[in-house]
Amino acid sequence: MALVAWTRPTFHQSYGSDQSINQTSLDKTQSTATITGLDASHFQGDIDWNTVNHDGFKFAFVKATQGTDFTDPRYQENIDALKTTKLLFGSYHFFDPSQDALQQAKFFLQVTGKKHNLPPVLDVEITAGVDKATIQQNVLQWLTFVEKEISCTPIIYTSTDYWNQNLGDKFNRFPLWIADYTTSLQRPSGVDQWLFWQNTNQAKIDGVTTLVDHDIFNGNAEKLASATCGLNP
Repeated sequence: MALVAWTRPTFHQSYGSDQSINQTSLDKTQSTATITGLDASHFQGDIDWNTVNHDGFKFAFVKATQGTDFTDPRYQENIDALKTTKLLFGSYHFFDPSQDALQQAKFFLQVTGKKHNLPPVLDVEITAGVDKATIQQNVLQWLTFVEKEISCTPIIYTSTDYWNQNLGDKFNRFPLWIADYTTSLQRPSGVDQWLFWQNTNQAKIDGVTTLVDHDIFNGNAEKLASATCGLNP
């Protein structure tokens, strides 16, 4: 996922820049009957979501907000376009641990409302110089506030390393989306269940003019449909 004016760290070995992924070319060791999707922000430019949908992808997440005052400039455009497809879609907030967590949560809900049918996502991948205890306190405050406000349990997006170093067992009740750029998922310590796996940020997908994050859902189409929160975009 994307942070404004910031270069994503490499959590694990990344696929090469010529990595091309679609429904038929996925490594068969990753999953059977794999349900795949992507996540994007304004860095991907103008996305043809109908082409993405027709190419066999089933879901998408788009960046909505970051910190307490940044709205992704393509958020509403992406949401409007996604509504014309059969893709299930969700919105994510890039979390800044150094900024007020409650204000970030309120800002996210102000921008997104209920414009998605998949649960909201908290993207947690930087420390911003904040200690572990404060990160945990702030992340939990954001998650619990959003959960209470829209009666839907948010998803945590993070890497295996970040989870092990800064989050841990106290967040096990929240669905987990793991960023791990390997051919065999490395789950965080103590984690048995995961919902999504971002397995590369170098995918080439029809309808997207840039390289983009590619994701795998841990389940079948029926399970994905049941993962929605009854939100009405």
